[in-house]
Amino acid sequence: MNPINQTIRNFLIKILVLAISLSVSLVIPGILGPGLFGLYSLIVVWVGFLIPITSFGIGAGIMYYISNKSYSFQSVFSTNLFIASLIGIFNILILCILKFTGLINYVDNSIQSNELFMLCGSVFFQSIIFVVGRAWLGDSKFDHLNSIDLLNSLLSPLVLLCALWYFDIRDTLFIYISYLVTSVLVFFYTGFLLRSQLEWNRLNFIYLKQIFPYGLKSWIGDVALKANLRLDQLILGSFYSLDALGIYSVAVKLVELIWLIPDTIGPVLFNRVAGNSNQNDNIRIVSRIHRLTLVTCFVILFLWIFICHQVIVPYILGNQFIEVTSIIFLLAPGILIVISSKLITKLFSASGNVMWTSNITIIGSAISIILYFLFIPTLGATGAAIASTLGYISLAFAGWIVLMRNYKVHFHEFYMVKRADIIWIKELLNTFFIRKSFKP
Repeated sequence: MNPINQTIRNFLIKILVLAISLSVSLVIPGILGPGLFGLYSLIVVWVGFLIPITSFGIGAGIMYYISNKSYSFQSVFSTNLFIASLIGIFNILILCILKFTGLINYVDNSIQSNELFMLCGSVFFQSIIFVVGRAWLGDSKFDHLNSIDLLNSLLSPLVLLCALWYFDIRDTLFIYISYLVTSVLVFFYTGFLLRSQLEWNRLNFIYLKQIFPYGLKSWIGDVALKANLRLDQLILGSFYSLDALGIYSVAVKLVELIWLIPDTIGPVLFNRVAGNSNQNDNIRIVSRIHRLTLVTCFVILFLWIFICHQVIVPYILGNQFIEVTSIIFLLAPGILIVISSKLITKLFSASGNVMWTSNITIIGSAISIILYFLFIPTLGATGAAIASTLGYISLAFAGWIVLMRNYKVHFHEFYMVKRADIIWIKELLNTFFIRKSFKP
């Protein structure tokens, strides 16, 4: 599929996912209350943080070597499945070690053995889904990933509500059960989507030797990025009550919806750059996408904050989440500015310079982590929001330093929208709706 059509199609489906997710899941915090929602958020964040750490960057290596056509999805299917299973088993061992040493208490200080068992099962299935997803990204199977996002956005709140209805709300068991059931259902749906791409073959050790070095180069950067994005919630959950975490998590969930646009464009842009050796052409398309995306996100974010303040917080979430508005205001500048880093680093990684991306995220995340420990213990959720925004700004600044040092670009090229961009957008829309051919 044409990359322009692919991007628009990908975006429209994600809009549908977003609409369904919002309509169903915004009522969950109000039903559970800040405390239980905080626990649920903490579990999701811990699992989302654990898998990238224990995968040692393998996902990035898989994505890169499939996207640049060195290997087809089918030719390394068995090898990827083998890697995914090993990561899943390793994650189970990590959780058992955390339970034995008592460190699991930072997730839930009252976790029981049956709840740990369910968490282990969830982590195993999520690990396999993670690896398959990275392979699909490299293979440009965005429809598969979108349908999984759609299913997950529907299942997560519905299964949670069903578990809440069946079990006692005073028992946290229903949270672990709902997370496991959702993981299992999404895992089987992933298998259903894989049925046309199944090709059992021998382990490809040459492929393994190639993806591991690339993955390791990006691994520290991936971990640093995850730390930058989610360590605020982990630290807040450790220093403050789950109520504070629940309120902060809702604010993060709402304001990060603006990332729907760059996160939709990012994978398509990565594959576009990875498949093109013309550096000038890549810079041209990245700069154009950057300035259009940033302007669009600024306008949408302004309107979205107004809607959250006037409608969502007072009428849907209720008074117990009234602090969400002030946290959103503090998070918004960083959320917008870090979009630059999200797009610029695609140019680096897709060109094979993954270490540049890693260095950027390491610098930005190191600053964020220091700020988290300075602000969160004293200011709580407010401190977490301030530290996050400052960390995001440092991440974007580091990206610009690397860009300016290694490419002949001008700052204004990435921010000043041109008349030609408007014409380009019109032709782009004609491409999608009238099915004309179009070259970006």
